[in-house]
Amino acid sequence: MSMNDRERQAAIKFIQSLSEKDLVDLFYEAIKSRNEDKVFDDGYEKDRICVIQTHYGKFKNKEDKEHYSEFMALPTPELAGLDWVKNESEITQQGECPKCKAAIICATKEAICPICDSVVECT
Repeated sequence: MSMNDRERQAAIKFIQSLSEKDLVDLFYEAIKSRNEDKVFDDGYEKDRICVIQTHYGKFKNKEDKEHYSEFMALPTPELAGLDWVKNESEITQQGECPKCKAAIICATKEAICPICDSVVECT
């Protein structure tokens, strides 16, 4: 299915109007079927498409700032259903996945790592 220019512009305008949290929620819902787990005789593989926020910059009379990237994550299912979480728009909590060590950011104190599906404690 291909988008025409009007549909594309409407989609872009809608996406630009979203808060960070709503963008992350929409993105992960939209690509859910593309994030597949593959099981093999000798193990498994998780193929993931993720939202990443990267911080980088250069300032006058200073060296380039080293980049730092964080995976934007969804809240745990228990938290995602709460009214205040549904209405939250900011992503301010940070944590590190205990399993794969990915840097995670989320709107809540607990998130699901978008790489390995582990629960991540955020502060």
